[in-house]
Amino acid sequence: MSTYLKALASYLPKLIVQRANDGRLGGNEPVAERFPAALLFADVSGFTSLTERLAAGGPAGTEHLTQILNLYFGRIIDIVEYWGGDVVKFAGDALIVLWPAPDGAGAPLALATRSATACALQLQRELNNYDVGGDLRLSMKISIGAGTVICSHLGGVYERWEFLLAGSPLEQVGIANGMASPGDVMLSAAAMVFIRGDVSAEALDEGAFRVTGALTAAAPAASVLDVLPVAAAALRRYIPGAIRTRLDANQTDWLGEQRRLSVIFLNLPTFSAERPLADAHQTMKSLQLALYRFEGSINKISVDDKGASLIAVLGLPPLGHVDDPERAVRAAIAMRQVLTAAGHECTIGITTGLAFCGSIGNEQRREYTVMGNIVNLAARLMQAAKAPGHGGLLCDEPTWNAAQRRLKFETLPPIKVKGRSAPVAIFRPIEGESMVQASTSASRAPAIGREAEIAILSERLDAIARGEAGGCVLVKAERGMGMGRTLEEAARRAGARGMTVLVGAGDSIDHHTPYAAWRSVFEALFRTELTAPDTTSRRYNILASLPDEPRLLKAAPLFEPVLPLGWEDNDETRNLAGSGRAERTRDLFSAVLGQSAAAKPVLVVLHDAQWIDGASGEMLMRLAGQAAPLLVIASFTPEAGRDATWLGDLEHKQSVQVIELKPLTDEAIAQVACWRLGVKTLPDLAARLIIERAEGVPVYAEEIALALRADGLLVIQGEDAEWRGGRDLKAIKLPNTVEG
Repeated sequence: MSTYLKALASYLPKLIVQRANDGRLGGNEPVAERFPAALLFADVSGFTSLTERLAAGGPAGTEHLTQILNLYFGRIIDIVEYWGGDVVKFAGDALIVLWPAPDGAGAPLALATRSATACALQLQRELNNYDVGGDLRLSMKISIGAGTVICSHLGGVYERWEFLLAGSPLEQVGIANGMASPGDVMLSAAAMVFIRGDVSAEALDEGAFRVTGALTAAAPAASVLDVLPVAAAALRRYIPGAIRTRLDANQTDWLGEQRRLSVIFLNLPTFSAERPLADAHQTMKSLQLALYRFEGSINKISVDDKGASLIAVLGLPPLGHVDDPERAVRAAIAMRQVLTAAGHECTIGITTGLAFCGSIGNEQRREYTVMGNIVNLAARLMQAAKAPGHGGLLCDEPTWNAAQRRLKFETLPPIKVKGRSAPVAIFRPIEGESMVQASTSASRAPAIGREAEIAILSERLDAIARGEAGGCVLVKAERGMGMGRTLEEAARRAGARGMTVLVGAGDSIDHHTPYAAWRSVFEALFRTELTAPDTTSRRYNILASLPDEPRLLKAAPLFEPVLPLGWEDNDETRNLAGSGRAERTRDLFSAVLGQSAAAKPVLVVLHDAQWIDGASGEMLMRLAGQAAPLLVIASFTPEAGRDATWLGDLEHKQSVQVIELKPLTDEAIAQVACWRLGVKTLPDLAARLIIERAEGVPVYAEEIALALRADGLLVIQGEDAEWRGGRDLKAIKLPNTVEG
């Protein structure tokens, strides 16, 4: 067996490898099989505290954590292998192990249950109350069930399949685990039937039993399962992209890492083993489609007595993004919508922060896992989302903070959650709102140091106020230079002049959707017409507001990309296709905006133009040369927009003015830090440190100032700041990234 095949197989249970060898996997239809088995659920506690403590030690701490995890889980796997079990799932800090009994539910299932119980007792003897140093210990509670297990193979979107275990043994261990304490081995009533008389146990409520004595059992003969080369393609379909990418690069071993992630914890209480296969398959495909659109990945999925639980993660390699928190919220909303449409109830928690990511286990069996406080908190928020008034979907403060510029949230009262001493701030995303909510309001933060640029924009606003042609201004800068605040200040000044202000934005997720950047512009333009209660009335209202030109009225169905109201093609538009349809669409859009500008000057603000689609880019080019008193101010980041070739053409267009935001002066950087901290002035040493480290980037100045305050180096009292960091500024350690 090649090294590659061996590494591939180590990420999957024997249950899957055997079926791939036999050719039973690899089709495009869902499959479900039922078989009797004993099932062991081992729940380990203590890893969260360990992860948090060692993560603070940087790369060395993460390496130490990886070693501890591999040593601990590796020993679990060795003991399970000795007793003939199959580690089927790693569920965060837990494992699910199977002992299939394919020959029937009689003696073979009794033998499987005895092996599972003997394995559990050895695990507790060796690995409960396990000392990992630093006054930290790992503890374990184990539950065993027995009966018919259902293994379903679902999904298949982008050739990514998930196997899902369900059935009464999962429900049995879920109930028993809720009654267990660290050090316990619990047997469900169904499992107890098979070994009654072989082990002493204490009967508890709800039919569970706590094992109180030893069990004599012989370990099954060891079996070796080779992986056939023909199985490789089928196995790859069950392995996450983060693993496949590494294996394809011949990186079979690597250390864990701390990554900034956004985690979605979703619970489907109505999902059970009794759900028809076709329905379960369609549910999984819908979830995959909703999540993969935002380039997230499913990390864990399981079914127990509380329904189905799914953990999705955004930010795992190779698909990390600067806007992963926003993507997580939008993915969660999309997943919730498809589930609700299918008649499923669901609750969701979303968190953002550092987490341990890595492969844990040993060469025989391992799994890529995500572990840390943010995963636990996502589960707590998912539970809290069930409460009245929480709407079934909650996120934490870091997620809200990163996404609130483009999404709208309701701030809810803080809540107490298990594992946190202080109340946790929670926020509920508001579904169906525009993706540029924050940009439509007056600027909430001053554009410090951008007075010259704003003066130029004010002159352009004065020109269209006099009825002159507006043209286009491109504001060009790297991220963190204050583009958003500059554009918001221009919008505020246009509003103060009585102008119509329309706001759109490019989107790194929808950058291939035609005219996506203009949807919010036209929704705002026709805000009154769109208040009608039904789509038919909305269409008629829009038609009534259009210029009285037959050619434009006949082109109204071309509004569908920006005003999706079920417009049907007519004789004028039915035969339009390709460039002809695109040209007529731009004619319609520009004529409507021109009519509005003739009545009252219009400012169109377009954020993140580097992410707009080609059709939206052509529309921007059209407006840049229009004679109407309509000004477009668009921002873009050159690095992110290097593939948008039309941007280069637009920059050199005669009617386009380019303003590049350069690093701020030292004085402006100090002012930015003062504003963020709410003080009049900064102590000299604090100002010098912030100016040196920020290098003219306002967002760095803000975050460094906040970090100094959080570390107690800057003490704020009212509008005064006191420096307590000493005179050796080089000795002060600060993160090197905005994320840090």
